[in-house]
Amino acid sequence: MKLKTKTLVNALNQIDFDKKVIDESFNLLFLDKIENKLSLNYTNHESTSINILIDCEVASDINIAIDIQEFIKLVKTIKSDTIVLSIDCNKLKINNYSISIKDCALKTLFEKEYTKILEMTSNQFVKMLNQVKPAMSKDSARYDLKGVNINSKNNKLNLVSSDSKFMIIKTADIYTQDINEVIPDFAVKQIIKAFKSDELITISLAQLTQYSSFLKLECNNTTVILSLTDCQYPDYTKSITGNEVVILNKKELMAITQEAKAITIDNQNTIIFNFENNILEIKVKEQNKIRYSNQMAIKSLVKLEMGFDAGKLLNILKSIDDDIITLKLKDTQGIMRIEANNFIGLILPITI
Repeated sequence: MKLKTKTLVNALNQIDFDKKVIDESFNLLFLDKIENKLSLNYTNHESTSINILIDCEVASDINIAIDIQEFIKLVKTIKSDTIVLSIDCNKLKINNYSISIKDCALKTLFEKEYTKILEMTSNQFVKMLNQVKPAMSKDSARYDLKGVNINSKNNKLNLVSSDSKFMIIKTADIYTQDINEVIPDFAVKQIIKAFKSDELITISLAQLTQYSSFLKLECNNTTVILSLTDCQYPDYTKSITGNEVVILNKKELMAITQEAKAITIDNQNTIIFNFENNILEIKVKEQNKIRYSNQMAIKSLVKLEMGFDAGKLLNILKSIDDDIITLKLKDTQGIMRIEANNFIGLILPITI
């Protein structure tokens, strides 16, 4: 079969494969013929599967497995505009090169009954994932937080992530069937890498048992199927915030926070917010001495002093599209709520 080198390289770039695997079966790329197209199928050790269909001249049936890393490395060395794939005994020939064909059957996650949950542009869905991704927990002990919660609360699509110290909630006014599942962190990476277009993405759910479900995402010739986390995401709607309102400019707050973070010396990147008389002063202290201080105008008469992790705060601010944001405060120990259009960020204060 013959295909454009660029087309094959672009398809392979959509796959987030395991760089280090113990079991060789999770290092395999399956080549098949589906609907007169070349099918590339890869499944990682966490049961996330991606299938990509490539339009090309497939003269005969093909159903083989090859080492994905060896194949990608070889394809990216080819300088010609076209690639010719052919099978010679137990070898896959790629122009003037060849690699061994593995003796392994295709592990498929595709033969299940799925119910359509929602449809939206893939760029919008991926952008939402990128906005909430910074808050995903990296704590292996918090398996329930190691991913993104996708739910349909309040008749909206909601994506939520948290590491228990801060949280990001991104919503979209899109009709969706009932869903409340957790997309694992490794699957989030694969989805972001696979879908980058203005075309519609269809998201469907297969609920096999109470503790076994799969999510399928389809867009054009790319399909990703992933095994969902079998745990309940914490109820974030119970987070208590205050009624003291502060309105301010996000870009100005980001700039001052970045300056202050560069001065911090503790592991928590502690910065101090002092709200008073329509002014927010941001400070960095060391042994009761002020190492940094800057001010910005705000709309609020609240009088309050709080400490925050500058890094976590910046992760929230960078995920906001709007220029003007609203803070909702309770007291020095209460959660700070950051609101923008279809966006909520929550961050716990640090004792100062």
